[in-house]
Amino acid sequence: MFIYDNPQSTPIPTSPPNYEDGYIRIVNQSDIWEILYVYFKISGSYDWGDDMLGDYETINTNSSRTFDVFPGTYDVMITDDSEYSAGIEHIVVYPDTMVTLYFDDFDLEL
Repeated sequence: MFIYDNPQSTPIPTSPPNYEDGYIRIVNQSDIWEILYVYFKISGSYDWGDDMLGDYETINTNSSRTFDVFPGTYDVMITDDSEYSAGIEHIVVYPDTMVTLYFDDFDLEL
């Protein structure tokens, strides 16, 4: 549903548009450490929410995992099995696109 100020104006959406999901792919390039925890939050918010891997999943060495997310701007944090945490802020995910992040023992990078 759209509201028009006049017939020549640009429509103003009154409800959220239907976007395709976006994707965040995390690639574990470490030869040593498994990723045990993955957290996402909307940039600017304080709540990391639940571990995206759940209780029984990990991202093994030299493997990857792709997560479906709504389009938006995210902060991402991972923790490996040495209890080292790495994060990256302000990752913009567009509809129907994939953002790939790489973990290499010390950093999480685009």
